[in-house]
Amino acid sequence: MKTQNNLAQLQQKQLENAMKFTQMAIDNTQRLLALQIETAKALFEEGARSTQALLAAQAPEEQLKLRQEFAQKSAEKIMGCINEIAQLTVKAQAELNRLVSEAITTGSQEWTQAVQSLGTNLPKMGGEDPMKAVQSAIDQSRAVLEQMSKMTTEAWQNMISGAQQQPGGKK
Repeated sequence: MKTQNNLAQLQQKQLENAMKFTQMAIDNTQRLLALQIETAKALFEEGARSTQALLAAQAPEEQLKLRQEFAQKSAEKIMGCINEIAQLTVKAQAELNRLVSEAITTGSQEWTQAVQSLGTNLPKMGGEDPMKAVQSAIDQSRAVLEQMSKMTTEAWQNMISGAQQQPGGKK
């Protein structure tokens, strides 16, 4: 009966972790949508102002200058938006990595305890203790996750650095 309670508690914790992941995804999606809407609105308003200025301009040189200014402002706004999206993504990735790492660490300990209580009568597998095999698999999974997390974070940071070095990027 105790084993069933342990498994029920583990399932409850997994459900709670899934809910945390889902809430994080919803929050980040809302942030990204708000940023995109804000950028689209700013570009639309700038486009309307530029169109009015173009209609008022008489000389072709003045119209050309206004078009170039509009193109430059639009490019700067878009690059700024891309930079902010990249920064939000890096933060979200770091938060996700933290949650997954926590889940793996606490989950592996709890699953190890549950498997130990279930597996006291399990036969040895090729002379190896089943618990050592489970712990080894968990440790390997954690190492892979940490490496993927590091690589993903570095890739996003490189993208942010590249965007900041582009014309219109924040320096």
